[in-house]
Amino acid sequence: SGVSSGFSTGQASTLLREVASQNIANPIFIFDELDKAVTSQNTDISSRLLGLLEEQEAIHWNERYLGTDVDFSNLTFLFTANSLKTIPTPLLSRLRVVEMPVISNVNSQTYINNIVQNMSANAGVDARFHQLTTCENRLLRKHFTTHKNFRLLKKQVQLLLDNKDKDLRGSAVN
Repeated sequence: SGVSSGFSTGQASTLLREVASQNIANPIFIFDELDKAVTSQNTDISSRLLGLLEEQEAIHWNERYLGTDVDFSNLTFLFTANSLKTIPTPLLSRLRVVEMPVISNVNSQTYINNIVQNMSANAGVDARFHQLTTCENRLLRKHFTTHKNFRLLKKQVQLLLDNKDKDLRGSAVN
């Protein structure tokens, strides 16, 4: 929410700094894991967000650093959360909740294929060069049923692809 310019640590709010630095009047702000936001003696994130989520209040958002109101009504906010239980009811009532389906083992091969496609695209490589063997796919699916963790699955795929790339570079030298 910013710190008044009268203080030596004075600075504009993160929202205003981002709008100004990106030179975009209607950005999208993503708050990851809202359910883990902690209220401290310095700030209550939930209460600060309430005003931003009400259009009439967002039009006259008090920017402490500037000492005046700023129109933040064109900002868009997306929030992620693993649970709704710890999100205060007043804040939750202003959000449209979209429940994501439970991670399914049935779709594990699709997850693996998408990870390979994305990694290939990011590396500028045709995905056909990053094909996993039947055994590798089976092993990834088997482990996914126990951990159901996309970050871990991505790391496992990355390790397999890195080894394939290393093997290809090694055989090209020979």
